[in-house]
Amino acid sequence: MTIETFRERGAYFFFPKGFPANKPLTLIALFQGFQDLGIPVHSNIDHIVRGEPRTVFRNTGADINASACVLTDLHFYKPSYATNEDIHNKLRSFPNEKQIFVTMEDNCQFCVLPEDLPVLTVHQTEGLRQFGTRPLWTIGLSRGIQERTRETRPINERVKTFIANFRPSGSSEMRPFMQLALFPNFAGTGFELFTEQTEATGATFQDADFIEMLTSSYGSMGYCGTIGEDMQRNPFFKDDPGQNYMKKIMEIVHEPYFVRWESFRFWESLAAGCLTLNLDCAKYGLKMPVPIGSWEHYAAIDLADPKGTVERIIDEPDRMIEIAQAGQRFVHEHYSPAAAARRFITDIWPGLRKTVI
Repeated sequence: MTIETFRERGAYFFFPKGFPANKPLTLIALFQGFQDLGIPVHSNIDHIVRGEPRTVFRNTGADINASACVLTDLHFYKPSYATNEDIHNKLRSFPNEKQIFVTMEDNCQFCVLPEDLPVLTVHQTEGLRQFGTRPLWTIGLSRGIQERTRETRPINERVKTFIANFRPSGSSEMRPFMQLALFPNFAGTGFELFTEQTEATGATFQDADFIEMLTSSYGSMGYCGTIGEDMQRNPFFKDDPGQNYMKKIMEIVHEPYFVRWESFRFWESLAAGCLTLNLDCAKYGLKMPVPIGSWEHYAAIDLADPKGTVERIIDEPDRMIEIAQAGQRFVHEHYSPAAAARRFITDIWPGLRKTVI
């Protein structure tokens, strides 16, 4: 199926219970990308997405069965409890055989998903083989962040501040690592850390003050997620129910592995032309459809040497300007809504057709 076929038949966005409060950026970006490619978009609801230019879901009355594909947000079906057979039955009762589920929820990594139902999931990692049909996907950019970050100043003309746009948490080890182990190495360099205590709604860029802060700051911290190990190598956890459950839903390929690593924070920072700090994706196996370059598009954190990461940033200021600009170009080119929609049609959908049709 080609882009022309999609232009003839359109794409359908189905919402079982109205538009979700969690604002699914991944689904929104696909909707916008189809629009940008000239593909008709249909829905069963009328909804204006605030903060997203020209993003209006319309109940056009189109036949759901006539569309090229049908997409919906997995969040409607409580993926945290996807081991429940009732939830699996609800997923299979979707009103069209061409169903594709989309989610940016990090808890989807810990769910049992039916093998015969494809779900575009983010946060994917080489350290785990997760069961279910999970085409490789990412959050990427929405139209809102894309249009608000096209024109920005180089980082050498910005305030010497790094933004940490996440609240403290004891359950995501990388958050305290960034604030307590990494950033203190900037002491005496003139850089400051700004901690923005926001909830993870995926909508920070809608705040005019925040986007001004982001595009005026030298750098921004990624989210980076949680470190995992095979806990049952410790005899204490041999019969632990939680660890037994983990072995049922995923196979550990190598350790350590990283889960819940992806965040809208990573993408909006790159888009805004900040020097973005994130785990070294290549070294730690963080997967995305178009690989991003360590120390080419972002400052890659080495967990074994946080001081060395910071020293490189301080010692190579001209190179950091180049990296921030290259990261901005990279993400606007490869992870715009149009790029995501084109990748879905040309790379993802052909491989799913045997599953869903």
